[in-house]
Amino acid sequence: MYPGLSAVDGGHDFGRDADIYFPLDSAAAGLLRRGRLLATTGDARADVARALARMREEGLSVGLLVVAASRPLSARQRRSIEQLAADHGVGDIQFYTRDWFVGRLLKEPVWRRRLLGIGGQLAALVARPISLLQQPRPGRSW
Repeated sequence: MYPGLSAVDGGHDFGRDADIYFPLDSAAAGLLRRGRLLATTGDARADVARALARMREEGLSVGLLVVAASRPLSARQRRSIEQLAADHGVGDIQFYTRDWFVGRLLKEPVWRRRLLGIGGQLAALVARPISLLQQPRPGRSW
């Protein structure tokens, strides 16, 4: 998805978890975008606000913000984060939430192996039929 994704390791991440470089961009052509990835497991809006403030403090440009959230985000939450990003001059924001990750883990053995260290056929690893796993349970929104 992002061929120029580069993790930011250590304690000095200046508000982001990875940088996204666009290999086909060139400064000479006036195209030198920078994307930033933020992974969040808590309050996504608060985490984005903190991260954008820190990136601004450090003078980091943000043309694209990718938010990877382990929780679902409602349309209202997404709109609030989009407005916050726009207020910080971010031109584009993309969301990858729990729904997206669940879909990938169900369909992509490589993701299960890399993220969870689980190999083998999915049908042998789950208690419910796969077709039921791909549908939300009653009373629960994915």
